[in-house]
Amino acid sequence: MPREEARPRQTGSKPVPKFSFKARTEAPAPLPDTSATQHDEKPPAVHGDAGRTQEPAPARSAHPQQLPARNRHPEDGFTVDKRGDPLIRQYGSNNTREVPGYRRYGSGRVLGADGFIRFERTGTRNEFFFRGYRDKGPILSTDRKTFRAMSGLAGGRPVRVRPARGFVTSAGDEYLPLTTSRNSHIDNGSALASGTAEGDLPAYRSLHSQGDSEDEDMLNDDDHQSRASDSDMQDCDHDPITKRSIELGRKVRDTPHDMDAWHALVDHQDILLLRTARDALHPTPAEVRSFADIKLSLLEKALSHAASPEQRELIQLKLMAEGMKLWDDKTTERRWDEVLELYPSSQSLWEAQMAYRQANITTFRHDDIKQRYILHLKDLHKNLQVTTAGQRQEDLCNELICTFLHATTFLSDAGYMELACSAWQAVLELTFCRPTSSTLGEHAALFMLFQEFWDSEVPRFGEAGSMGWANFAKDHSQSEPPEPHQLKAWSPPPTRDAYKAWAATERWKSKGAAISARTLDEGAEDDPFRVVLFPDIEDLLLWIPSSAISNVKALLVNAFLRFCCLPAALETSSTKNWTSKWPSRSSTGCSLGMLSKDQAGLGNSEEAGRRGPDFEQCFQNFARTPQALFHGSDWLNYFEVAKDSEVQARQLWAVEVLKQLVLRLSEAELAPYYFALNGTLASGDDKKTAKALLKRDPTNVDLYIGYSTREYSAGNAPSARNIASAALGLPNLPEHDRLRLVAWLAGMRIESQELEEAAKEIIAYSQPMGGTHYPAGQPQDFTGISELRQSMRSKRDFSVSAGNLGLAFACTKVLVLLEYLTAGSNKEPASEQQGDIWSALRSADELSDDLKQRGVADSSEHEELLEFSSKLLYFHATHGPCRLGLLREQFAKYIDYFPMNTTFQVLFAWRETRLSIDDHVRSKLDELVADPKLDCISTRAFVIQHEARVGNANSTAAAFEHALNSNPCKNHPQIWIAYIRFCYKHTSLRRKAKSVLYRALQRCPWSKDVYMEAFATLVSEFDSSELKSVYNTMVEKGLRIHTEMDDFVQEWKAQQREKRQRQ
Repeated sequence: MPREEARPRQTGSKPVPKFSFKARTEAPAPLPDTSATQHDEKPPAVHGDAGRTQEPAPARSAHPQQLPARNRHPEDGFTVDKRGDPLIRQYGSNNTREVPGYRRYGSGRVLGADGFIRFERTGTRNEFFFRGYRDKGPILSTDRKTFRAMSGLAGGRPVRVRPARGFVTSAGDEYLPLTTSRNSHIDNGSALASGTAEGDLPAYRSLHSQGDSEDEDMLNDDDHQSRASDSDMQDCDHDPITKRSIELGRKVRDTPHDMDAWHALVDHQDILLLRTARDALHPTPAEVRSFADIKLSLLEKALSHAASPEQRELIQLKLMAEGMKLWDDKTTERRWDEVLELYPSSQSLWEAQMAYRQANITTFRHDDIKQRYILHLKDLHKNLQVTTAGQRQEDLCNELICTFLHATTFLSDAGYMELACSAWQAVLELTFCRPTSSTLGEHAALFMLFQEFWDSEVPRFGEAGSMGWANFAKDHSQSEPPEPHQLKAWSPPPTRDAYKAWAATERWKSKGAAISARTLDEGAEDDPFRVVLFPDIEDLLLWIPSSAISNVKALLVNAFLRFCCLPAALETSSTKNWTSKWPSRSSTGCSLGMLSKDQAGLGNSEEAGRRGPDFEQCFQNFARTPQALFHGSDWLNYFEVAKDSEVQARQLWAVEVLKQLVLRLSEAELAPYYFALNGTLASGDDKKTAKALLKRDPTNVDLYIGYSTREYSAGNAPSARNIASAALGLPNLPEHDRLRLVAWLAGMRIESQELEEAAKEIIAYSQPMGGTHYPAGQPQDFTGISELRQSMRSKRDFSVSAGNLGLAFACTKVLVLLEYLTAGSNKEPASEQQGDIWSALRSADELSDDLKQRGVADSSEHEELLEFSSKLLYFHATHGPCRLGLLREQFAKYIDYFPMNTTFQVLFAWRETRLSIDDHVRSKLDELVADPKLDCISTRAFVIQHEARVGNANSTAAAFEHALNSNPCKNHPQIWIAYIRFCYKHTSLRRKAKSVLYRALQRCPWSKDVYMEAFATLVSEFDSSELKSVYNTMVEKGLRIHTEMDDFVQEWKAQQREKRQRQ
């Protein structure tokens, strides 16, 4: 509207100049009589409770805020501006600097388009934007008023306030509106009467499903029932989060003994937290504590309705996890003591409280934590002695092994490597090399015999010349103590810094402590911890009953390998989560976020999307297959080669342990793992080792496939095919293994771009004729391909129905390759070097859908099949045209099946460009880590590595921060050390490296490696007094010190003065 229209007409006085702020001098015109039109006005809308105001409501006949009518004829619809504003013609628009800032609801949105298409003002310009996944709707608008209006929070339960003392009910309260408002059914008087007492603080509760702290106020309140009514459900159809809140609130009200509903309601608070937080992905600590209070209240209510001990234990575990976010140290320790008294046999609660005590720097002492581990081991042994063979006995053995792994990892982190390794040597001897006459009743007597074996200092498990405890018990004269070990010559590095020299000396001595010394070894008399006697490890030892060894030995071997920073060797249900939830150690964990030369600058390169995936990952998590064990650099390597010398020494010792288990104790199932690890770390003669293993176990198909894979990775394809073909000639070969070999033979041909020969391999070895097979390489008639395809599908479906999943997956692998080589759907672009990828992936998806319907889609065999399909898709994408949408769709689907699989995460991030409008990789990873059930160490490590690859220093530091604030990683020493080194490496972050170290000490006060970062990486950032303070803290906490720092520094300074005087 022109400015003349807004200015009232003035008569009989001097006109006020334009842009003048002079007040009018005449009285305003009298109000016209509007009584005749009063009935045309609509009554004002009623919003909320009448009790929200403390002033008397005005009568409905009065309109004190009615605007004065203009002095014009009612028929005048417009006012003509004859003068106009010359500045508009000059500048083309209004002067935006004189227009106050304002924002209208829905401003910037494009009419008829989704919410993620917007116009927004940037500086002085209006720019067009595509918003991301989490910013597309009005629910997640940056306008807080719009957010509250559209998120459903405005329709939540109103806050009840106390009525004013002088409250007067007006006549307007008796007005009954003809239209029904959302909260019109709430009685005002009852709402006021139920207000809080004076002085009470309002409880912070969920705006949808929680109220006060009492059960009847949340579950039986009429207001809560009205909010969960059908009309509210219809209003919340557009908001699934609010709808879910109402559904869960109604469910726990109607069936309070349904523990699944309570857990779902508690877990739903995490979604509400991310929704209401200012930063939708990373809430502030205050917001986290507020919702922790909500969940704590819900869990206390759920605990009162739990019926079984298992239900109460699970609720108590969650309750303590949320309570530790709110309570102080004294309250937390008191609550833990009370909980353990109520649940003395709960392993999960005991592990949780030990994690708390171990990470509390205020009360942490090494000896105290060690004694707690020993007492728990003794309690488990007592329970095991009175338990007969069965499932309970196996569960107790599993708890023993897990506790023992916890204890030895703790000792190793604290610097007592000799004690931890000696304990493992003793346990392996007691389990695998015990005398055949041993029984559970002879427990004490056998320990006396084992003490004699240990004190004799003969070679022990994992050492050269070891014969085992059983042979020693038969004949003492067969074993002799090894020759005394001589220390290698070593001199400190040429540095003027005494603290650097001390740190280097300490690390060198720690490297030699991987195996305990003997009494006659050089230097043993100077360090009493170097020689481990039987009384030192007696309280830590495990005694597993002979009847349970066969069931738990796989878990024991996996635990030993995990102690040595190696992945699991055998498939067990108890070790699936060790790489995700367990505070495991990685061979390369301390180098997380540090890119190699090949990776450096990859994020800034235009060819980043065309390069290979980033297969160098820390804390990997994927299926163990023969191909994964032996594959080369063009795929993820199952073993991470350690860069730390101390870890290298421990892993080489693990190779010797596996060698004795396989060759001396005939543990044939460990042969492929030992063969792969020996070739990766020890660099031995692969052919000689393979022949020795195949001679002992000539029917081990996994060993044949592994040996063939090793030869193929080394570039010897003919030898690899001969090895696989020889395995096909084994007598009485099961059909499952035969199909696996066929798939591997065809896979080698495909990788060599011999597609026709690959098809001949499948037809030659998949169709028997008269008990024989077609010779490989012979031209075949392809008219029977359809029959072969149908035969594979029928066999696959029948095997799934019969429960033989191994055969079903083997048939599917062959069928996938057959479709890729022979089908012609033409659904995806392909060159002459490529096959039909659409038909191949469809064959794998058919089985995946079937398994999902049957509820067995989370099996390890299914994960192996999807990795097989991923490798075929990767080959297809690297040898010709391939749509990015196909890669994104398939790998996203595989991640949905197995969210923690590193292979799928790496391939999903491979071809995604860095500067895309919607960052699909970050969005997908954010979804994974936002779910507490899916958040794990391997995914957090991949997020950090991905940011280091495609982001910058600040984004990588943010990924570190978010990981270290999560439950799986907050007390992980290696990730803290990697963050310290990352900050020190980048100049812009170097200032915060010192504060990061102090935070790491608070979270990991038991880890010696974290303390040593002050003397190695950050030694230049500390002065002498600060370094002494860090050292004194190590001594106070009881960590292992090889060399006294004060004496070493004084001697070092004296030596330096002598050198300067000589010069």
